[in-house]
Amino acid sequence: MVLALGVTLTVLLQCILCHTPVSPLKVELSPKKPLFRVGDRQELTCRMIKCSEKMTFSWSSLQDKPLYAEPQTTSTESTLVFKSVSKNIENKIQCKATCQGTSKQAAVTVRVYSFPKVPVISGHDSLVLGKENSLTCEVSDVYPAEHMTVEWLRGGKVVHTQEGEYGIESIQSYYTFTPQTNDDGESITCRATLSLDGLPPEERTREITVSMAVLCPPMNTVISVSPNNPKEDEFMNISCVSDSNLASRLVLSKMLDGKETELVSGDGPRVSVSYDKANLNHSGVYVCRTTNACGRQTDNVTFTVGISSFEVELSPKKPLFRVGDRQELTCRMTKCSEKMTFSWSSLEDKPLYAEPQTTSTGSTLVFKSVSKKNEDMIQCKATCQGTSKQAAVQVRVYSFPKVPVISGHDSLVLGKENSLTCEVSDVYPAENMTVEWLRGGKVVHTQEGEYGIESIQSYYTFTPQTNDDGESITCRATLSLDGLPPEERTREITVTMAVLCPPMNTVISVSPNNPKENEFMNISCVSDCNHVSRLVLSKMLDGKETELVSGDGPRVSVSYDKANLNHSGVYVCRTTNACGRQTDNVTFTVGTHPLEVSLQPDMSVIPVERGSSMMLSCNSSGCPHAHITWRNVTHQPLLSWNDTRAFVSQLGPWTLGLEDNRTFICEINCGSVMKSKHTELKVYSFPSDPTIESSGPFLEGKVTNLTCTVREVFPVDCFHIQWLDGELELHSVRGNFSDKLQNLSLTIPFKPKDSDQNKTFTCKVSLEMEGVSTQKIASTTLTVHYSPKHTTIDVRPKKKLNEGETVTISCQTDSAPEGHVTLSRVQNGEETKLVSSNGTQTSFSISFTNVSHSGTYVCEAVNKYGHQRKSVQITVQAPPKNINVTVYPSKEVQEGETVKICCQLVSFPPSDITLRKLDNGNAIYSSNGIFLLVNLTSNDSGLYQVNATNALGSETEIFTIIVMSKRKDGGNIFSDLLRRLNSIDFIIPVIGLGILATVASSLECIRRAKRKGFYELTEGIPETV
Repeated sequence: MVLALGVTLTVLLQCILCHTPVSPLKVELSPKKPLFRVGDRQELTCRMIKCSEKMTFSWSSLQDKPLYAEPQTTSTESTLVFKSVSKNIENKIQCKATCQGTSKQAAVTVRVYSFPKVPVISGHDSLVLGKENSLTCEVSDVYPAEHMTVEWLRGGKVVHTQEGEYGIESIQSYYTFTPQTNDDGESITCRATLSLDGLPPEERTREITVSMAVLCPPMNTVISVSPNNPKEDEFMNISCVSDSNLASRLVLSKMLDGKETELVSGDGPRVSVSYDKANLNHSGVYVCRTTNACGRQTDNVTFTVGISSFEVELSPKKPLFRVGDRQELTCRMTKCSEKMTFSWSSLEDKPLYAEPQTTSTGSTLVFKSVSKKNEDMIQCKATCQGTSKQAAVQVRVYSFPKVPVISGHDSLVLGKENSLTCEVSDVYPAENMTVEWLRGGKVVHTQEGEYGIESIQSYYTFTPQTNDDGESITCRATLSLDGLPPEERTREITVTMAVLCPPMNTVISVSPNNPKENEFMNISCVSDCNHVSRLVLSKMLDGKETELVSGDGPRVSVSYDKANLNHSGVYVCRTTNACGRQTDNVTFTVGTHPLEVSLQPDMSVIPVERGSSMMLSCNSSGCPHAHITWRNVTHQPLLSWNDTRAFVSQLGPWTLGLEDNRTFICEINCGSVMKSKHTELKVYSFPSDPTIESSGPFLEGKVTNLTCTVREVFPVDCFHIQWLDGELELHSVRGNFSDKLQNLSLTIPFKPKDSDQNKTFTCKVSLEMEGVSTQKIASTTLTVHYSPKHTTIDVRPKKKLNEGETVTISCQTDSAPEGHVTLSRVQNGEETKLVSSNGTQTSFSISFTNVSHSGTYVCEAVNKYGHQRKSVQITVQAPPKNINVTVYPSKEVQEGETVKICCQLVSFPPSDITLRKLDNGNAIYSSNGIFLLVNLTSNDSGLYQVNATNALGSETEIFTIIVMSKRKDGGNIFSDLLRRLNSIDFIIPVIGLGILATVASSLECIRRAKRKGFYELTEGIPETV
């Protein structure tokens, strides 16, 4: 029956496979365009997509060359590893993948590159000026060189380009040019670029920049003498300079008798010789020679030392003397080493008005006290060695000793034309003087001085206004002369103007503006005037002014602590001074207080929550002596006076209770006037959210009560409690009147079912009263409990397996609350636990199956409400293996004896077993693996082969049987055989799981032989020879 079931399952599986559509298979290689750098470790990966079975892979070269790589293969992909990339691996490589007998292939071209080093420039540090030179740029270890471009760049521009050639590894590029002087220190760049598709930008280009050094012969060799025209007894220097970027030798010589006589020499760039006092012998031809490794250069100069020239100098060169100062004019002759004589004279034919003081080296003309008559053109004449020289200067004089003086500024008359005077005295020369008037930093008037005068008077005429009083005005005098020190050029004075005016802005006022009875009242009279004024404050009585108070300005006033109606009327203020008078008046009436009453909060009905803090304020405004009373209250009021000059009576704060659910009245009296305000407190209590309780867990199919309770509410008749399923009302109730706090509850019965899982029920409690509309809610989400159901056991990839495959057994269930899931195996009628997990699922994997794993597997799900079991049958197929051949009673027997051959092995499906003697080839078939050879002769000795075969394979075992001549004491043969059988004491294990069948008849055969004796051993054994 087991064998039939196995055949049936095999046929069904083949039918399923035949009708299952096969997914299109595809092989993918990555990277798709491999470009590998020499020396790197790289990989090429092959995968087959849309294949869920085990795959095989193979790699090959399409260019008939070795791969130079090592494949690493798993069940899902294969990787070709290039441990160190070289040029040898350039190839077209194919990957072939096989899945379920179907093969696909893909190929890629592997490219290789090498560009490891920066270019190297040589020859740049020894260029020779003016000659053709070559620079070399070498790029080494390049591959492929035919894709390399080398460029030379100067000043950012390409000046030479060279392409690489196939087959070379190093590229040398040459740049030939003739260096100039300005090329020294210039930068030059060699840039190498490898152009390959897919090459990263940072790998494409490498470059190097160096500075060029240009070696040149001496240049710009110059010999010079300083000064250009040297004179006797003067300092003289002769120098030789040259330009060269190489070490140079400079020699300074003088031509004597037609030959160069060296004076000084040294390494460049300069040598020189000096003479403190030149003489005529220093005249002649001087030569400068410069020599370095690249060449030489010469320069010469010819000069004559001349006789000294005399010069007369006067200091100061542009004398400008201040009147009254002591000043000096000094005369000297330069370049004269002998005794000198001096004389002074006026070129304007006038006395010098000064005293000369002369020495052997100079002469000084002393002006003891400078005056205007010292202005003159004065000449100094000096004589040295019979040679006379003269020089002359113009002596100028100035006087500006005093600061300007302003007058008329302190008695200006308002509204009339006035003139201010600014006087600048003792000025010389007056024609160079400028006088400016400034107001607010701006020039408002300018006047120039005139020739011949000594004092300048400037006038500024304007009409003063009120805002001019106290304003500053400035008079600035400036003497403009070349050479005059800045601190002597300008003097200025600033004064404050005083504007005289009649009384102005006379005002009479009453404070407050609208006086009320019993309040303080002040009447004041003020006036603006910069002269002393007399102020008189009067009241009009019977048509006449009756003086109340008088005094000197700018203010007089009269006050009343408590005003009354008699203080109403017309009041007059008069102001008088030397310039005039001004009057003002005011009329007012003393009024009564406008009493105003307010209650805060300003609401006729105030909804308030029990336990909250409450405060009532009664405000009186407009009456400074109001009396406030609260009717029928137990709380003590607090009276205060606020910033708005109103009385405030504050009740509270206090904590509200149900006893405060009533009306509060505030009364205010102001003299004969009485006003009141009232408000009603509506107290409610709604302190907490509703609570939901259940009579027990929600067990599927059983009734559970849900109760919603809201506690300590008031007034109860204003509350409404509802049970809601979403927007659907399930049940509701309203409270009944009560003057106390109450708890309000509502209960609904509920029988949950599976579809009610996670359903939410809401309890909503609403309060609706005057001024208050609020609600609070509570929600509960149902967790429906039930015993395990929908339990399944799943085998992946399939229930019928071949030995060596991997299988995963998964168990899933649905239960609330979650319990645990156990996966077990049934073996010999007993369950062995494989794995157990808390929750709703578990799984167990066997990575390498064999026939012993065949059998029944059970999944059991358990929670506190019950359990559920599911099972599955798994079959593992295997080819024949582990053949064990046993010969009874022995492989060595006497002629005429009978032997029993028992074959044990492991296989599924069961194997066909045959026995044959190797020398004659005749085979004997056995369905149970037991063969009986009777009446053996010596011809039966030899090699025997047992062969076991099933659909998955076959296996053989060879053994030897030896038949010996019959013994004389043949009666003991049976005794000996029986003794041998009795000595057998072993068990051959046989495993049967599910539809697995193993060849185990030999075990039963041996057991019968031990019980019944040798002659019954052949019972039930069909295969006999």
